[in-house]
Amino acid sequence: MENSKEPYGPEFTEINKPTAINKLGNTELSDCFMASLIKQFNIQSIHRELNDDPRVDMLYQSLNDCLGVTEKQAQIVYSELLKEANCRGLDSAVSDLGAKMYYDEAFREWVDKMKYTPTYVREVYATNNLGNSDIEGYYGEISLDFPVREACKVLKDSGYSTYWSSANINDFESRKGDVVKDKSTAYILIDHHNLSPELKESLFLDGKCKFWGVAPSHSDDGKYYGIWSEITSPNMLCSDLSNCLVEEASRLPKLGPNPEQE
Repeated sequence: MENSKEPYGPEFTEINKPTAINKLGNTELSDCFMASLIKQFNIQSIHRELNDDPRVDMLYQSLNDCLGVTEKQAQIVYSELLKEANCRGLDSAVSDLGAKMYYDEAFREWVDKMKYTPTYVREVYATNNLGNSDIEGYYGEISLDFPVREACKVLKDSGYSTYWSSANINDFESRKGDVVKDKSTAYILIDHHNLSPELKESLFLDGKCKFWGVAPSHSDDGKYYGIWSEITSPNMLCSDLSNCLVEEASRLPKLGPNPEQE
């Protein structure tokens, strides 16, 4: 994964003091709050992704700048993050635990909920998963980029076999034209075997389509099919992108049960 020079979008550093915390996405809030909790109570963190991730440090420093505080005033940042965490579902009984919160099961559940329900595309980073059609159960869902999950379910229920999907910041920053010509897109690839000629024509992807892994075995003599939606900005809401993909998936006719999914 390549880090962007401004991984949280150029607008973030321009946020003014009263609204800086409010404009954090769920994943950003979770990462910042965890980092702030560790700093506030001098906890020896086992979370290497927070210790080693320059994106979290950059975001945390931006918060300090936006709030007009220094590193020595970490209490102010912690207090503001705590208020926002409470507004987004962190139980006040949990937040009153102080340092013990770090080890609390309910707190970890809140962190996971925030982590796996990002607000903006800029928060969604590529994984090593292929985004395949295994969407049953908790693990299967979190292996898919958040904005494609609902559309994958719609396609599966309609009898389509999906095998690859993507909807993350890399699709905006470095993959323009890879799936659809001249577009930065979120997409879900669909196996061609039970598609009619008419569906193949409407679902044909005209980008570079240089896929790897399992994708070539699903191609139709080098051609790929699927649904897509344009990613207009790294600050695009995941919910908006998800709704667009669901709308595209819902337009397709139902094929009936797919033997490969039974």
